[in-house]
Amino acid sequence: MKSNLIDPSPAPQESNARLHKWVGLKLTVFFSRNRAAFIFTVVTLLCLFGIPSETTAVVFWPVSYVCSHLPFWGISPALGDTAVLSLAYFAYFLLFSFFYALAVWLFIVWAWRHSSTGCKLALGLCILTAFVFWRGLTEYQERIDWTSRGLNPGRPGFKPAVVLLAGTLDYESTDPANQRHSGTALFEIWMRGADYYFSDRWHGNYSKYGSWDAVTVVLPNFEGNRHSGYSRRGRRGGSGQSSGSISNSLPGQSMWSGSEFIGAAVPNSTSGLGGGNVVFSDLKAFGPYQIPQRIEWKGSAHEILHVRRVEFHNEPGTNWFLAIKRKYFGDKEGPPQRVQSSLENAGWSGKKN
Repeated sequence: MKSNLIDPSPAPQESNARLHKWVGLKLTVFFSRNRAAFIFTVVTLLCLFGIPSETTAVVFWPVSYVCSHLPFWGISPALGDTAVLSLAYFAYFLLFSFFYALAVWLFIVWAWRHSSTGCKLALGLCILTAFVFWRGLTEYQERIDWTSRGLNPGRPGFKPAVVLLAGTLDYESTDPANQRHSGTALFEIWMRGADYYFSDRWHGNYSKYGSWDAVTVVLPNFEGNRHSGYSRRGRRGGSGQSSGSISNSLPGQSMWSGSEFIGAAVPNSTSGLGGGNVVFSDLKAFGPYQIPQRIEWKGSAHEILHVRRVEFHNEPGTNWFLAIKRKYFGDKEGPPQRVQSSLENAGWSGKKN
C-alpha cells in the first residue's frame, strides 16, 4: 500500500542552493559593514607589492615567517620545480597577507567606531606626533657631515701618505641590455699612493629597497669591481677582477707620483690611460696641494664627482687595503667575507651598511 505522506526534507540540490544563498548573504552583509577595512586592506597590499619599503617588510614579517616554514607537498626544490615552488610561495604569501592585513584593519576600524570623540582626538594627536618625530629622526639619521677631519696639510714638512676624497656624484651608464641609467649617489675614495686605491659609490642604505653600491679596489697587480643592489628579490650583484695590467686611470689616481701625493697642479688635466678619461676643474688649495672640487670621469660610466670633503692622513696602512680586498673579493685563504666580516671602512661614518 502506497503512502500519501510527502517527505518534508528538501532535495540535496535545494539544500545546497539555500546554503550558498545564506553564505552569500552573510558575506554581503559582512562586506557592507566592514567596507572601510576591505578598502584599507587592498591599499595596504598595493603598497606592499607596488611600493616595497623597509616599513612594509617589518610589518609583514609574521607572514614571511609563516610562509617560509610551510611545507610544499609534492614540490621538490629540484631545478625543474623552482618556478612552481616560487609560484606556490607567492600564492601562500598573497593569501596570508590578505587575511593578516584584513584582521589588523578590522580591529582598527572596530576600535575606532567604539571609541569616544576624546579618544579619537588623542589618538590622532599621537599619530601626528609620532609622524613628526619619525621624520625628524629619519632626517637626523640620514644627515651627512661634510666636515673634514685629519691632519693639517699645511704643516711644514708634512707629506700625506693617505688622501680621502668624498662627496656626491652624478652618473650616466648603459647596462648590457642597452638600457640607460642615471641619477645621483654618494662616493668615498681612499688612496695610499698610486698602487692602493679603494672607491665606494652608493645610493641609499645597504638594506633599503632601491639601494645599490659599487666598490673598486686596486692593489699592486690586482683590480676588482663589485656592484650589488637591493630590490624586491633581495640583494643581488656581481663582481669582476683582473690581475696584471692595471688601468691607473681612476678618479684621483693621477694626483699621485708613485707614493708621493702631488695633487692636481694643472687645471683641466686629462689622463687617458686604460680607456679612462679624467678631467679636473674648480681647483681649491689645501696647504700646498691643489685639489679639484669637480672631477669628470668617463670610463665604464660617465660620472661627475663633486668633492665635498678632503682629508689627509698617515693611516690606514697597506694591510687595510688588503683586508678590504679580502672582504669584497676573497683571496686564496677563502671567499669574500662581506656578510661575515665586521671590518669597518676607515674613518667616515657617512656610509651605513
